[in-house]
Amino acid sequence: MIDAVLDILDLFKFSQSHLNIIFTSTVNKMKLKSSQLV
Repeated sequence: MIDAVLDILDLFKFSQSHLNIIFTSTVNKMKLKSSQLV
């Protein structure tokens, strides 16, 4: 039971960091586009 909970927590941390990377790259792309418009 505890092992399963730990696995879920690890999965959550992994997916969270993955989402963070996607979010950061998306924001960077938007910054690039907006700087090109100016």
